[in-house]
Amino acid sequence: MLHDSATNATDARLPVRLPRGDARLAQMIDQLPAAANTTEALRDIAVRLLARADPDPETVRTADVISELARRDLSVRTMAQTLGWTQRRLHRFCIETFGTSASVLRSLCRFCRAHALPSAGARPAEAGALAGYADQAHLTRHVKRFAATTPGELVKSS
Repeated sequence: MLHDSATNATDARLPVRLPRGDARLAQMIDQLPAAANTTEALRDIAVRLLARADPDPETVRTADVISELARRDLSVRTMAQTLGWTQRRLHRFCIETFGTSASVLRSLCRFCRAHALPSAGARPAEAGALAGYADQAHLTRHVKRFAATTPGELVKSS
């Protein structure tokens, strides 16, 4: 963890205090508005910041397990049972660590699977079914929620 709860960053804009003496990081942030690929630039900045963090190893291991369970699209109940936890404990851990609930984390993983499939040649409806969406409307709601666009527009921009 980054010495702060992810909860504090949920739905908020927080000032970023840069580590002192990291000129390269400051340069990366200054160049962000002109970056050709903003997503990659932000990821590079996050990797640099995380490299300087001092995470709790047990929290990291548990977060990795939860991430894997969410990627496997297990229900929140099954995730909690796998960990030997209550659903409430899982919820609190996810809010504290990821800044979102276990169910949203699971939905985000499903969205990422569906987003990757069209670039491999699948049509949006087919990608949604393969990723585990119940129907086209379910996929569309998640695309609008996580990408603020429609499935068709998302495929065009990929």
